[in-house]
Amino acid sequence: MPRDYYEILGVLKDANAEDIKRAFRQKARSLHPDINQSPDALSSFQELQQAYEVLKDPERKERYDTGEALPEPVEHERSQPQRSYQSGGAWNSFSKYDPEYGYVDTDYAHYNGLTTFVGIITLLFATTFLIDFLFATESYNQTVVSVQNKGLITKKPDDLSLMIIQTSDLRFEKTAVEAELVAGEFIDIKKSLIYGFLQFKRSDESSYQRTTSMSLVNYVLAIIVYIAALNAILNKKHQERKFNAAIIAAFFSVMLLFFALVF
Repeated sequence: MPRDYYEILGVLKDANAEDIKRAFRQKARSLHPDINQSPDALSSFQELQQAYEVLKDPERKERYDTGEALPEPVEHERSQPQRSYQSGGAWNSFSKYDPEYGYVDTDYAHYNGLTTFVGIITLLFATTFLIDFLFATESYNQTVVSVQNKGLITKKPDDLSLMIIQTSDLRFEKTAVEAELVAGEFIDIKKSLIYGFLQFKRSDESSYQRTTSMSLVNYVLAIIVYIAALNAILNKKHQERKFNAAIIAAFFSVMLLFFALVF
């Protein structure tokens, strides 16, 4: 009596097409005769192929589930795994695989622990920026000592929109505005809680202005990292999406670190 196709693929009867395809690819890598040198590897691989050919097709799968007899599998050029031969008598692995079978696809489940770890690290990193955006130290008063246009100092046209503010204790840059600060003015300054990005306001104003060190780009990137990292941690159903989310979280974390340090 032939083995149960679901048992061969290692899936439940309510498995969807994506689960069936993923299970086939994972088992095909270990059973493929180019990799598995056991005597029964070829027969096991052909059995696996036959199970997949039936269960991947919704119509044939339904007929199999109802116990209806299925026609014998048709032999075709892909019914047996192809091998490439090297001089010296050694069988070599595929140099190119059929996209339907995808023997060299990434084993996403194998990296489940790593993707979760990356997700946790990047989530914590992004959280520091979100906390930084919401909380700041107590404000303190400073006297403006000098106000200079950065473009006049650097002789670069792009810097003409920036002003360099020197106070009694601090030096920072801000975007030039019509009602510019002047020497002798008093301003209130506060720093973000973790990274110390500066915000300031005149003593008679109610809202703080950001300096160039406190770019909104940092916080937009932090939100992207936060969302991707959550997906990398919590997504248990789709291993490929979990893996990709970890890559996205890591990539944007590097960008976030770059913007925070350079700008």
